Amino acid sequence: MAKTKLFTYIIDGLNAENGEIIKKALQKIPEIKSITIDTIQGTVALLSTKDYEIEVKYACEIAGASFRIKMKTKKGFF
Repeated sequence: MAKTKLFTYIIDGLNAENGEIIKKALQKIPEIKSITIDTIQGTVALLSTKDYEIEVKYACEIAGASFRIKMKTKKGFF
């Protein structure tokens, strides 16, 4: 069984409305165990077995937000 990891992405223009749209789009992927939207910091965090950066970018386009960068969690913020 694959180990789950935390993947965090910075999203520009993230608010409660488009955060819910992003969350609903990503909930369609069964391999994602947890989705955390933080509108204060402008981040989306996924707990999953692999990186879903492309899917997060698509979800941001659907919601009208801008994907900025994937955060490296082991070495600090960037």
